[in-house]
Amino acid sequence: MATDQHEMIAPAPPSIWGNRNLVLLWLSQLVSLFGDYIFYIAVIWLALEVTGDNGIAGLVSASIYLPMIVVGLAGGSLVDRWDRRRTMILADAARCLLMLAFPLLFWAGYLGAAVIAALAFAVESFSCLFLPARDVLIGELTPKAQLTSANALVQSAAPIAMIAGPAAAGLLLPFIGVAHLFTVDAFTFAASMVLLLAMSKTPRRLKREGPRTRLTSEIRAGIRYASRHSLIRWLLLITAVDNWFIMGPAIIGMPILVREIVGGPHVVLGIALDAAQIYAGTVATFAAGFILASAFIHHLHLRLNRGRILLLGIFLDGATYVPLGWITDPLIIFLLMFAHGLAVPMIINTRTSLVQEFVPKELQGRVFAMINLTVKGVTAVSVGATGFIAMAMGINYLFAIWGLVATLLGPLGWAVRSLREAGAETPA
Repeated sequence: MATDQHEMIAPAPPSIWGNRNLVLLWLSQLVSLFGDYIFYIAVIWLALEVTGDNGIAGLVSASIYLPMIVVGLAGGSLVDRWDRRRTMILADAARCLLMLAFPLLFWAGYLGAAVIAALAFAVESFSCLFLPARDVLIGELTPKAQLTSANALVQSAAPIAMIAGPAAAGLLLPFIGVAHLFTVDAFTFAASMVLLLAMSKTPRRLKREGPRTRLTSEIRAGIRYASRHSLIRWLLLITAVDNWFIMGPAIIGMPILVREIVGGPHVVLGIALDAAQIYAGTVATFAAGFILASAFIHHLHLRLNRGRILLLGIFLDGATYVPLGWITDPLIIFLLMFAHGLAVPMIINTRTSLVQEFVPKELQGRVFAMINLTVKGVTAVSVGATGFIAMAMGINYLFAIWGLVATLLGPLGWAVRSLREAGAETPA
């Protein structure tokens, strides 16, 4: 009997560190995201410096979200047509050149708000190629037994860059000026491109038989597939609802909560922290939880199927917000944000692995593009709405109520069999 129970335990997946191409892809993603976070700081700061108008700067920052909405699905379709690694190299090369255009136009005196917005839109349009190509390439480089660990490794670049990018931008800004932050950013994309070029031979995109269909037809085919495939349809729906209730509070709600409710200074573990430092602490503890969960999530995948891990992550995603309705102690808030960080890889990693495992290779670019579109599109609306709703009900009540609704998504999703049982069996 003991032997039977032992045999039921799945063997640990082999180490991913021996996969040279995957490690290079992770390093490329780390450097690329580091550049992205410098860019997000630099473009808003530049808009404020050039225009001196908060409203116009806000409109410029909105141009970062628009490409995924406008061209995201087309980008996914192109990824399904093209070689994935070459697509990422193209995206990095284009973003590198666009970053160099910022300081050149700034010093030439041609960098107004419209030009900044247009350049930002172009930069993020190439990101619409890079991101789905990356997610498909992970699946092509990795055996099925390593998918969870591979996705965790690549996704761990995000919280590292989330801390390092803005910190680097803040340290460099007084010394080199805002225009040359873009020069630094150009080097990060060049470095990412070099790392991708250093990869050994990767799987070639299989050529399709018969005449090539129009891009619009391929986009429609991807949408039809997602709408008819129960798992993908529910993944998109639960992603949209979860991001509505989570992302607005995360991006704009947390700084409002810290500034208006928590305040400062507070003494935390013997250290006096002002409001800005407390907010930085929430970002750091979230990132720490994210990195820790990414390192150990493969152990969880040995015990639960992917669908149940996803729903558990969604439950924890909301549950860690609910206490913010009345808690003002920074230390407890840091602990909640650490727990929140633990939940996020359970969602992102699992969702990515499910697409890589269940969606045909020739459709994965479009499906990943639809997920990215859902995340960024809903996030943009949620961020815009959160500020106004917080003024009406109070930011602490918003965290409590929206967190409770997000928490209920986990049990509600449990009622959907295609979600609950996803990954329980290997697809034919």
